Amino acid sequence: MKKVAGRLEVKDKKALGSCIPTILIDEPSYSPLNKLQLFDCPISTLAWIGDAVYELEMRLALAKQTEAPAGTLNLRAIEMVSAKGQSDLLEILLQEDDPAGLSQAERALLQRARNYHSKSISKGAEQADYRSATALEALLGAHMLAGNTERVAELIRSALQAMN
Repeated sequence: MKKVAGRLEVKDKKALGSCIPTILIDEPSYSPLNKLQLFDCPISTLAWIGDAVYELEMRLALAKQTEAPAGTLNLRAIEMVSAKGQSDLLEILLQEDDPAGLSQAERALLQRARNYHSKSISKGAEQADYRSATALEALLGAHMLAGNTERVAELIRSALQAMN
């Protein structure tokens, strides 16, 4: 690796394996994207990030609630992180009483993401649940990429509180 003008660049790909692309790191990965960059981000990318964020939040919440072994925690996490679980959570957020106080921009993103036609096929999930899960993940991913970590936590917390 070589540092070039504040960037790390991998020159010898063979040393790292042919499947690893050259990645230029200009700034930390947690640096927020601006609104224009976020607008250009594909729904699939937002959902990909949101999926990871949501799963991590669920795992952290479960780990803090109990001292159960990882296998038990994983079974509970699978239920929550499933397309059906995420779809149920989104429906709670979209209720008339609006527990999360969704903005017009958030609602527009959810609608855009629900209408997104993914090339991937859901494994064992209804198509409607899969699309709703994608929408929730895209919303969380957009906030995470924008640096709105408090909003990510607020969305998840308000949905889980309304669920109980």
